Amino acid sequence: MKSLRLWGAIIVIVAAVAAVLYLRGDRRQIRRQLDSLATTASVSGTESDIERLARAARLGGFFTEDVVIRRSEDNSAFVGGRPAVAGMAAQVASQNRTMKVSIKNVDIAIADGSTATADMTVVVAMSNPETESVDLREVMASLRKVNGTWLISQAAVRPSR
Repeated sequence: MKSLRLWGAIIVIVAAVAAVLYLRGDRRQIRRQLDSLATTASVSGTESDIERLARAARLGGFFTEDVVIRRSEDNSAFVGGRPAVAGMAAQVASQNRTMKVSIKNVDIAIADGSTATADMTVVVAMSNPETESVDLREVMASLRKVNGTWLISQAAVRPSR
């Protein structure tokens, strides 16, 4: 009887450790995905127009087909769908000689094995012939696991405090 209880306790402990490792793996994959998104969104001053368009098209791969992005702090302006995201990225890239995107202060919460949220600060440093600027936005993103890859399904700029 004691042996049975011992094995039962061992099974519960192993299952708990496996669950924690699984969730850490998802968090790590989401963080890598967000870092790759930031790298892909960044624009160097040496890119040709065709390279910028190709990079903008690659950005679509980080989002679900039906993604909705609310761009303004009052959430009235939005971009819907993967092609619209690529179009918006191409437009922004054409307006700036260089643009470095980074994602800071990421807090990831896994709801279940297929949905998660990520609260983060998105930092965009832009440079064009007239000006240089740095823009910080607090963003909340919902992610969905599609074919084993975490993709952004919704994102919204959080209002300034």
